[in-house]
Order: sequence, then C-alpha cells, then structure tokens
Amino acid sequence: MLARSRLKRNLEESHSSFPKPESREKELSSVFRAVKSSYSKHYLLLVLAVISYSSVGYILHNIPPEQIAHVPLPLAYAPLHIPLFLGNLFLFSFIFLHTRRGFLFALFISLVTFLKLQLFLISTTLILSIFALLLVGEVVLTLVNSKRK
Repeated sequence: MLARSRLKRNLEESHSSFPKPESREKELSSVFRAVKSSYSKHYLLLVLAVISYSSVGYILHNIPPEQIAHVPLPLAYAPLHIPLFLGNLFLFSFIFLHTRRGFLFALFISLVTFLKLQLFLISTTLILSIFALLLVGEVVLTLVNSKRK
C-alpha cells in the first residue's frame, strides 16, 4: 500500500491561497491613493522650495561672489545660505512629510556647505560625525514625542 503525500493539495486549494489579481490591484490603488492624498496636502512646500531655489539661482547667476562674501561675517555668504537653507527645508519637509526631519536634513546640508565656504577642511569623519549628531537628535526627539503621547 502506497502512502499518500500530505504535501499535495487539490488544485483549487493551492490556487485559493494566492491573492486574486483584482484584489491586489485594488490594494495597490488604495495605497497609491493614500500616498497621493497625503502629498497633495503639502504642495505648497514644493512651491516654496522652487521659489527659494529660484532665488539661489538668481544670486548665483547675477550677483558676483565678492559682493556677498563678507555680508555678516568673513566668507559667510549669508544671502546665499538663507534661501538655500529655506529651499532645502521646504523640499525635504515635502519629501519626508515631516518638518523636523526636513529641518535636520536642511541643517546638515547648510552646515556642511557653510564649513566648506569657510575653507574648513571637510573630511568623511567630520561629515559622519555631524550626521550622527543630527541623527541622535532626531532619535531623542522622536522618543520624547512618543512618550508624551
């Protein structure tokens, strides 16, 4: 007498465990709809980022660097840094849908750019340590906010 395998199922049972293509399409479309609606609420951030980057482009194209180099401090380039920071803030706030993460990422980029324009020797260790400090700050703030709720 031959033993019957417990691994074999009838054809209907094996195909019923897989999701039907229609249900997967509905599931994916609902996910895309949710993502689209959450981003559509924040299109103003994208418009503000474009305006800020346009002002950076105007500064780079029309104003000589010597004219803005020493505005508040020597080699500070504040008229360039402020719209660049704001553009990064708005863009990354839109991408992450989280203002604090956008602020920290914009702060990281602005800090590295500022140090580079100050003729500071930028190494991989310095960039990683700045990034680690901002990452620790994000984790701490996230934990503090989660304990408040």
